Amino acid sequence: MKALEDIDHEEVGKAHFIKGVFAWNETSAWIAPPGGMKSALMASAAISVALGRDWFGKKNKCRTGVVYFALERADLVERRLIAHRQLLGVTEHMPIVIAAKTRAQRAKTRWIRL
Repeated sequence: MKALEDIDHEEVGKAHFIKGVFAWNETSAWIAPPGGMKSALMASAAISVALGRDWFGKKNKCRTGVVYFALERADLVERRLIAHRQLLGVTEHMPIVIAAKTRAQRAKTRWIRL
């Protein structure tokens, strides 16, 4: 742990892969009410990153693989990614994998429902 007083106050540059939005070694939280387009935006961002394309006017600095953690409704995430791919007319390989709930999470969910 560090005390606030012990932290160096120099600005540290961030290595963004989507300029001003997503940076390496950072976690991003997108919060909105249900229907607030979070999943649609994340699907769009995943495809842009995987293809190395700019995202809503924001410069993409690289092409890289994406792991999409679909902790709820993985089937919807799959359908949404397929729809985005078709909308863009993309036929090339996209390095995206979808990680659904783990076995431990499913077991816990089943246990809670009992």
